[in-house]
Amino acid sequence: MDEGEFKIEKKKNTDYADRLAVLTKNIGDIFVKPYTVLYIGAKSNRWDYVPEMYSAGAEITVLEACEYNVEGLWGHEYFEKIIHGDVRYIDYLDLGREKFDVVFWWHGPEHVSKAEAKELVPKLVNLANKYVVFGVPWGVVPQGIVLDNIYEVHLSYWDIRDFRDIDFVVEKIEPKDVLGSCLIGWRKK
Repeated sequence: MDEGEFKIEKKKNTDYADRLAVLTKNIGDIFVKPYTVLYIGAKSNRWDYVPEMYSAGAEITVLEACEYNVEGLWGHEYFEKIIHGDVRYIDYLDLGREKFDVVFWWHGPEHVSKAEAKELVPKLVNLANKYVVFGVPWGVVPQGIVLDNIYEVHLSYWDIRDFRDIDFVVEKIEPKDVLGSCLIGWRKK
């Protein structure tokens, strides 16, 4: 295979439940206690684990960079507040509160450079009272623009050591370099 050419396969049997099981096993109280949550990155047809958090009484604020994704979220009962903004400029955004119990950046860190994501970690940790949670594809899983959304491009690829470098506990859903694989990382405060 030439450099830059990747064979992408969809992992069989990877689904929402596999990832939910990892989250529940390790930080399951986010699904049973009424926490405040900053959920970074959502669209009208995808906001993983929001229903479970909402059912526990969570107050969920969404931060989303793509304008039409924000428009698609308006009026949904799950969300207390929806903010149109880029996480890379979090210092300049009015989030509506100083801290959240949980900062949940689910399949978003790969959409910024790894250096940018790692620079954001202390800021996100500072915003959290209980947990910071990241989910990313494991390894090299290229993705371009999706439905004219430039924020969907994968700008970084993550491995286990990247999470250890930022003092996160990490668990993997295998195999690596396959669409559907996942690294789930978290830091408890």
